[in-house]
Amino acid sequence: MHGENPKLFIPAKLADKDNAHKSPYSRLHRLKNYERFHGQGWKVALDVHGRLAAKHPDQVSALLASISMLTTAAPTTAKLIEVVNDAMGQILPQLGSASVHLIEVDPALSHRYSIFQALLQAEDLPPEATDDGRAFGSASGLLHETVVGFDSYFSCLATSLSPDLWAVPAGRVGGIILYVFGGLVEGQKSHTLDPIRLLSPGHGATAALPLTEIPPESYAAAVRWWTGQLNRVFSYITEPANYLKDGLFSPQMAFEKVLTLEQLFRNCQSIATNTRDQHARRIVMFNSLDSLPGLVPSMKWEVAANASRSEVALARLEEAIPAEIQPVLLPRARSAIAALRELEGGFFQKSRVAHAAIQLPHKGGGDTRIPLGTAATEWLRVIRNSQHGFDKEQTPRDRALLTAHDGHIPAAIADLAWLHLLNIVTFPEKLFRGPRPKVSTAP
Repeated sequence: MHGENPKLFIPAKLADKDNAHKSPYSRLHRLKNYERFHGQGWKVALDVHGRLAAKHPDQVSALLASISMLTTAAPTTAKLIEVVNDAMGQILPQLGSASVHLIEVDPALSHRYSIFQALLQAEDLPPEATDDGRAFGSASGLLHETVVGFDSYFSCLATSLSPDLWAVPAGRVGGIILYVFGGLVEGQKSHTLDPIRLLSPGHGATAALPLTEIPPESYAAAVRWWTGQLNRVFSYITEPANYLKDGLFSPQMAFEKVLTLEQLFRNCQSIATNTRDQHARRIVMFNSLDSLPGLVPSMKWEVAANASRSEVALARLEEAIPAEIQPVLLPRARSAIAALRELEGGFFQKSRVAHAAIQLPHKGGGDTRIPLGTAATEWLRVIRNSQHGFDKEQTPRDRALLTAHDGHIPAAIADLAWLHLLNIVTFPEKLFRGPRPKVSTAP
């Protein structure tokens, strides 16, 4: 697949304010072959929709929740068309630049994932059926999104400007219905009504990003670009030649990599949507940075958690991502790097800090001076290690780092995970692990 122009995801805009009155949704009939997988949650969705409409008739959040549930649960293609048509009739009066898109998923992608799972189970022992009769049940629940909806892959896009959002995906077998607002919808209220939130360990809600005005068409352009990049991401990550061990295909290696990728997307989805618990966001960020070398060996901690190296990555993104959609995709990446720079300012001991460097113990004895950026990267690793109970003996340098820093961690630092996910999506060839052609140095 890779090296070609894969079309695993095929996007198409169905309707906007100019044609929604014509009910232009015939393309949804392309999902008709998957009707048998839907309908079980339809009555529940109708019940929830009715209660939300009665209790919160004027809330956009209630409207969007209802639309998402009804779109996913619609039992037939005819009912799906009715739901989407009604949804646009309710959205457009409130969000005049909104549009709705169908992103079809080629069955070949699910087939590749299914082959990985089947071979994973069959490699050592004969397959054993699950209680519900499935012949190959190994780890099927871990990659559910590759069957229905690809939720985290498109939710990450829709929340690229978290804590606000600009789209809502509704997944179905065979495709995703994506409602794009053409502008931002407030993603969090200033005060939550959930009493349990009073006891959460965070330090307040995530601050809104300082944004310039974004043209409505930039959001639809971001959908097209993201979908095209996911085509390449999945082309590389499901390439069997990526996973050779002693010259043979290794299903374990393949499954581990596709699972790691899915977990990275889910982590970024959690960071973007869990806007009130900064402690949880930071832990998920640590988990994300730890997983990066498993996908791209060069993206080690020393690279991913370093401000200067991250600035280099951002500069490459600014060169590669179309200018039209950079205001949609890059603000959180920039905020994360600014947070890393702010972290450097937390080294407060004047006896140690001078000329943008800090004096720390050297592993060979004595002291050495290192740049504040390097110190901040190492300090973050020490904090990350606390999540594991400092399972290794801390060095004198680690302890000196803890003593020398004031401990303040900017909330935006959690978006380092988004920066590096965006790096992979923009440059999916990083996922290719097979033999690379040698570059000639001859004149």
